[in-house]
Amino acid sequence: MHPALLDVATGLLRAAGTGTYLPLEYESVEVFAPLPAACFSHVRVHDRSASDAVLCGDELVTDATGSVCARLN
Repeated sequence: MHPALLDVATGLLRAAGTGTYLPLEYESVEVFAPLPAACFSHVRVHDRSASDAVLCGDELVTDATGSVCARLN
């Protein structure tokens, strides 16, 4: 997976905060299938720190049928 694609896929996580966020690190990236031309991101935000300086979350990237193509933690 190209880093720019990961940046776009995690863009929803940025919407959960009040500032501007850049990806810092991934604990794990699992790819289960090739990504189709149209894919969808499902983000679950973890509890935020008191300062809201760092956002943490898990993400699933799925195809149009809901099959998981990738998991990012």
